[in-house]
Amino acid sequence: MKRQIETEKQAALILLDPYGVLQPLLFFFQAVTGWVSVTVEVFLRFDFGERYLSWLRLYFAYCLIVWFVFFNALANNLGGWVGTVIGLFVIASLVHRTMIFMRNRRQEKWHSYSPGVGWLEIALGWLHLSHSVIYRFLEPLLVLVLGFIFMAIDGVLGTWFVIAAFSLGIQRQLAYYTERNAILDVIDSQIESEQIASVLMEDRPVTETAGFTMMAVDKNMPVEEKKNLAVMFKGLDPVLLDAMDKEAVPA
Repeated sequence: MKRQIETEKQAALILLDPYGVLQPLLFFFQAVTGWVSVTVEVFLRFDFGERYLSWLRLYFAYCLIVWFVFFNALANNLGGWVGTVIGLFVIASLVHRTMIFMRNRRQEKWHSYSPGVGWLEIALGWLHLSHSVIYRFLEPLLVLVLGFIFMAIDGVLGTWFVIAAFSLGIQRQLAYYTERNAILDVIDSQIESEQIASVLMEDRPVTETAGFTMMAVDKNMPVEEKKNLAVMFKGLDPVLLDAMDKEAVPA
């Protein structure tokens, strides 16, 4: 079933992007929004994972914000606050990387892709909000509000924060989508392992198999062919093997 879904995804990508241009662009877009978002994430959270807050990501983020400031300076549209924020970003980045270094020296286990612990999560702990609400919605909203406030002080700084807010929102939505897909894969695998005997050998309706179906399996397919088909699945359930053996034995 999982292979079937992956095949359908690949077919859809071929139809939408026959020349293979879209996927690299999406990857680049995700990378750029990640570089932009990290310029505010260093102020929003602590205890980052080593690979999440890598030196390379921080370097690209620094280059991106400097280029942004440079082009605005050429247009004579530069205020005095943005340089201060860049300096604070560098300091915050060094502090976080030092914390990661010290944690590694202490040999403390910590997920290398951890997005960190949010100050907002601690401040709003009494509300018992879910991680999803805080990181997908409240953090980007906070940065967006700050962006509009900074607009009155420094237009370039405010614009950057607005861009960073949308980038942060995109990054958190993508992270949620990836995590949700991983959870659904586990659930689907469990359903398939539980219901494959019912689908292959008993031909039960979809309403009784938790939505799992195999349209390519003919109802009148001989038992031996069904058994050969089932053998192709890895890690066959003992219940399935027992059901196949019972059906194969003539009454």
